[in-house]
Amino acid sequence: MEKPPPSLRKLLPFLNLGHQHREKDPVVAYYLYFQAVNEGIALSKQDKAAKAYVVSLMDKLEQMKHSLRGREEMSDDVVAQVHVENAALKLFNYADNEDRNGRFHVNMKKAFFASAYIFESLNGFGGEVSDEVEEKRKYAKWKALDIDKCMKSGITPSPGPPGGDNSEFGNLGPPGGMGIGPPGGLGTGPPRTGPPTTGFSGGAPYPNFLAPSNSSSNPSDGGYYQDHTQPVPKPRSMPPSEPSTSSSGIHLTPVQVERITKLCKYAISSLDYDDKEGAIDNLTKALNMLKTGKEEL
Repeated sequence: MEKPPPSLRKLLPFLNLGHQHREKDPVVAYYLYFQAVNEGIALSKQDKAAKAYVVSLMDKLEQMKHSLRGREEMSDDVVAQVHVENAALKLFNYADNEDRNGRFHVNMKKAFFASAYIFESLNGFGGEVSDEVEEKRKYAKWKALDIDKCMKSGITPSPGPPGGDNSEFGNLGPPGGMGIGPPGGLGTGPPRTGPPTTGFSGGAPYPNFLAPSNSSSNPSDGGYYQDHTQPVPKPRSMPPSEPSTSSSGIHLTPVQVERITKLCKYAISSLDYDDKEGAIDNLTKALNMLKTGKEEL
């Protein structure tokens, strides 16, 4: 992916993480890019190059959405949010377990960083994230920076939260999940030292979150996720809603109504960037869906 202009440097962690997830977990990649677009819109109002870059990102998002159209996560925001939150939790639990057992290495630090940004991408679902998610995000980012600083200074980091388990962050561990997945949370069982293996590969300039390191971790054990995570049950289905009816007499499902709303929002965003063709395209799709119940023309 093309590097963003200097004014959008803040987006690099989301973009690089998204790139690393493209193959192994494209749903997580999609929402990382989605968060980059949301932040990019706010940062690019006075910068033409930045605006053009954000528009190109929006185009890539639409292409990804089309390629993932058969996935349940792309039609059900509840399922998607569970999926993304779970990915962040796996990384956080791995890094926190390594930290509390005094096994400090580069992969653990990068896992903390990665979990913080994936937690942050949950903002893309709208509404407020839970207090526990926000607390874990802040802790993961602080922990990664603290470990990085210690490593650069040749100092052994202190395990766990600052001030011990009675401090502000003490209630975070040992990690037990956030109400998603089996009792006891994700990552329970005998500790492993191998880094998580989902969604990461080397090559991204910053941050290359889970590149191989010369640490004490043991990559040959098959991966931390593979042995210690259990299938995550799907969330309870929402009560059925009455379908809406358009003026043309077409009955629209809640999913279709949500899609029409998003297309209208995309049209407004396109106008913010003088992209008249994009606005027309999205509005035409919305109108066609209202008239026929189908997006395609």
